[in-house]
Amino acid sequence: MNAMEPKTARDPEAAGSRERTLLLLLMVSSVVFNYVDRSALSVAAPALASDLALGPRQMGVLLSAFFWSYAGTMAIAGWLVDRYHTTWVFVAGFLVWSLATLATGMAGGMQSLLVFRLLLGWGQSISFPAYSRFIVSGFPAERRALPNALIDAGAKLGPAVATLIGGNLIAAYGWRSLFFILGGASLISLGPWCVWPPRVPAQPPSGKDAPSILAILRRREAWGTFFGNSAQSYGFFFLFTWFPTYLVRERGLSLRRMALFGSTPFAASALASVTAGWASDHLIRRGFSPTRVRKTVVVTGILGTILLIPAAAAESLGVCMAL
Repeated sequence: MNAMEPKTARDPEAAGSRERTLLLLLMVSSVVFNYVDRSALSVAAPALASDLALGPRQMGVLLSAFFWSYAGTMAIAGWLVDRYHTTWVFVAGFLVWSLATLATGMAGGMQSLLVFRLLLGWGQSISFPAYSRFIVSGFPAERRALPNALIDAGAKLGPAVATLIGGNLIAAYGWRSLFFILGGASLISLGPWCVWPPRVPAQPPSGKDAPSILAILRRREAWGTFFGNSAQSYGFFFLFTWFPTYLVRERGLSLRRMALFGSTPFAASALASVTAGWASDHLIRRGFSPTRVRKTVVVTGILGTILLIPAAAAESLGVCMAL
């Protein structure tokens, strides 16, 4: 090939780059829908609780029910992703959670809401095992921090989008409209996965050198990952589940103002995730220790959640949002 010619589809490097870009777009868009659908009940909670006469304890059960099925089926989801074709396992989970979101708009009370939340958690438990497999299969080791960061940013952007759009939709058309629109949009977004399915092997590579679960549990790095993720997730999901209700009930905001103020922390967090991912890849390529770089990013993020304490105590809404 002439040095001045553009790379064609037959150039393996160019083709691989295009496939990685497409895979990244599919993953990031899906994780945004994932978290939009996941956070819809939190956004609708003030209006929904009033309409269906549900108290804080009942809402607490409903908001946490998602995590029961999500955590309870995660190991099974990982096994399915390893055993069968990752793309189609993911698409099946995507379909289940989209239908659960759509059906939530038809819920008539506590029992039906509980069933739909459990189904949502079950469908979404496929997501992150599948994303991990997509990234390992599609990206070289030195280029995995940015895809992971973009997925994390999408997870933060989803609640921002859901809160901003959802608060205004509920104010104008009622809480049921939010679930109908989000569920329908999620079903439509399944199309690209079926038209351009990522090329991921249906079976994992030979497992004779793969560590057992017990071997993984003996490693300090694994426990550090478990505790680090738990610490980060506690602060994020506490904000994720109760923040809209807090702004309406405790800060006295209207649904439209809640939509604006409630989306701000998640949008800022999404920007921070992208920045951290880019910086991690950049530092690792310059020769810094991958372990040291990644630990620094994780610890910094965990320490940042401490700011939730003075934020809740601040009398000024402006100070609260700034923290």
